Amino acid sequence: MRAATRGAPESTVGIFKLSANGAEAWRVRVTLGRASVGSIEVLKGLEAGDSIIISDMSQWESMPRVRVKRWPLHRGTPIP
Repeated sequence: MRAATRGAPESTVGIFKLSANGAEAWRVRVTLGRASVGSIEVLKGLEAGDSIIISDMSQWESMPRVRVKRWPLHRGTPIP
């Protein structure tokens, strides 16, 4: 979520939200709130339980959608 970590409070940024099956991700606009070292408050644009890509996606910045090749990691297990 590189773009989001650079956003100022109350700013709107674009991040990629994973589809339900995890095969693709769509760019969504998200309004940020307060931020601390380990967390960023999301005011608008995501719902509880949505999964997002937090890796650097800057090379796909102009794309509205990307296909995702998932590694066989803990599918469905939230990362704290």
